[in-house]
Formats: sequence, C-alpha cells, structure tokens
Amino acid sequence: MRPYLEGYFDMYWDLHLGIKGDAIPERVRQFGKSFNTVFAYRDPTQKIVYENYMTVRSNLSFLKGWY
Repeated sequence: MRPYLEGYFDMYWDLHLGIKGDAIPERVRQFGKSFNTVFAYRDPTQKIVYENYMTVRSNLSFLKGWY
C-alpha cells in the first residue's frame, strides 16, 4: 500500500495537469501527504489528525494559486 500512497499524487498531477517530478512543489506534496494522513487515522481526537488537518488548511491557498 505504501508505494501506491507515495505515488498517488504524482500520478494525479500527471494525469490531470501533465505535471511531473520536480515541477510539483514540495508544499503540494506535503498537502497530499497530510490529506491522506487525515483520512487514514479517521479519529479527529488524535493529535496527528489535528496537526495534518492544520497543514492541509495552511497549504490550501498555495495549492489553489499554484496552477
């Protein structure tokens, strides 16, 4: 499952926008990792969920303006 999750957003951006590799900013990659973590843990009372939720929220405006 790990290879799928690690490559999911690379595949997503490639399929939908034609963007690959180093053209994907680190903040966009972090957004994807944090987004998956929030769904993976599912318990909103856990600290890891809160921290990753806040990371997603803090990177949302960057993601919207990125492409």
